[in-house]
Amino acid sequence: MNDQRPNVRPPEPAAETLLLGIGNSGRGDDGLGWAFLDRIRRAAAFAGRLEYRYQLQVEDAALISSAQRVVFVDSWQGELPGGFCWQPCAPAADFEFTTHALSPQAVMHLCRDLYRRTPRAHLLTIQGSRWDLSTGLSPAAEGRLEQALRFFRERMAAGDAAEPD
Repeated sequence: MNDQRPNVRPPEPAAETLLLGIGNSGRGDDGLGWAFLDRIRRAAAFAGRLEYRYQLQVEDAALISSAQRVVFVDSWQGELPGGFCWQPCAPAADFEFTTHALSPQAVMHLCRDLYRRTPRAHLLTIQGSRWDLSTGLSPAAEGRLEQALRFFRERMAAGDAAEPD
């Protein structure tokens, strides 16, 4: 196959899991992704890499291309059975013509297109309740965060945090 793309070489894959926390800790429960990473960092039992993002951008395709496994962690406005959702994150061309605010699926699509890599990936969404300009999580979101953390730690301990469901 004759590929006319510029010679873009992906970084060598690392043998690690990358956690990408998405959100804004200054907007109430929108900070759930960051709070998840903060708790993982404090526990000091996770050997992977942690990255905080206000929103996903095109450049994040290069970042995830160097990981073996990726878990996107974000808040959710709406009801989720059990307060959180763990699902595979497959590449999808579901983005508009813009340079910011991409979905995890769009970043995965760009990673596959630009770097010829598709790390194993999951999306962990945690249900929020309050979205005002304030710091700190609502009590309901705190409880859901703890449930999601327990679930994630169990998955990591079992060695299948990013394996297909």
